[in-house]
Amino acid sequence: MLLRARRPLAASLRLPLLPLRRHLNIDLSIGLNEDQKQIQTMAQDFANEELAPFAAQWDKEKFFPQDVLRRAAALGFGGVYVPAERGGAGLGRKDAAVVFEALVSSV
Repeated sequence: MLLRARRPLAASLRLPLLPLRRHLNIDLSIGLNEDQKQIQTMAQDFANEELAPFAAQWDKEKFFPQDVLRRAAALGFGGVYVPAERGGAGLGRKDAAVVFEALVSSV
């Protein structure tokens, strides 16, 4: 069975390529516990300060600096599914989804 690449949702709907959270003003912390809200805030702050200002340039240059990856890893965003006793964050799927969404929402 061959898989075909599907058109991105934004292209199908002819929506601007803006982060939907900002565009639609959606509160993504609804349903999160306090720990998850703290993780979300930390990831959003990191993305806003370390990723968003440079994302377009990095995409154009097809480059991502290792020092930014190291800073993300130091915050626990590197090994989200790796158990804490093995040096990872030991997050569950929902916690990890909170991190991933927060990191991409600002770029």
